[in-house]
Amino acid sequence: MIALTQEKRQKRIDWLKDRISSMEQCRDEIPFGLSDDESMELSAYKDSLASLTAEPVAVLYRTGETLTKKECGDDKVFSICCKVETALYPAPPVQDIKSPGDHEGTEHTDYHSGKKDGWNECLAEIKRLNGWGE
Repeated sequence: MIALTQEKRQKRIDWLKDRISSMEQCRDEIPFGLSDDESMELSAYKDSLASLTAEPVAVLYRTGETLTKKECGDDKVFSICCKVETALYPAPPVQDIKSPGDHEGTEHTDYHSGKKDGWNECLAEIKRLNGWGE
């Protein structure tokens, strides 16, 4: 883990926000969206921003005891505790999103061919919008 001054932290937060905004604007303007590498880069920027802006939810004392922000009840006291003791941050689990598979289709009529093409194009767009590379 690295330590950052408040000034450096804010500078990184501002840079990440600008970069994310710029990439999302490009993604929406370009007919084919971002490349797989660019989508992965955008996702990494968002993860970094989330970690830099996360608020502590509890404090771990040297004795092994914990105190949650809710238990403390006083934001000022909790803030001081976080500077003196070990602050604990939330780590939400990565969402498990399931996506339907490609539509293979066994019939060879124009209708089924169009249905298959439409399905697969929709699926490709869902993957693109969510940053899921192939």
